[in-house]
Amino acid sequence: MLRRRTGRPLLEWITERRMTEVRRILRETDLSLDVVAARTGLRDASYLVRRFRNRYGITPQQWRRTQRTWT
Repeated sequence: MLRRRTGRPLLEWITERRMTEVRRILRETDLSLDVVAARTGLRDASYLVRRFRNRYGITPQQWRRTQRTWT
């Protein structure tokens, strides 16, 4: 049913939702990557970094810095 509604498999949809939440937390808080990973259902900080880099081509720490330079 989800695939019909979104055009994406369940795991891909879950991953996108998690990454959206990761970006929000990185932008709005100074929480450590371990805490961010735990809050978003990811295994640990190193797994979060790998997934984030694969998806966005930048580490979460680098992304956080770019978001904060103009806010």
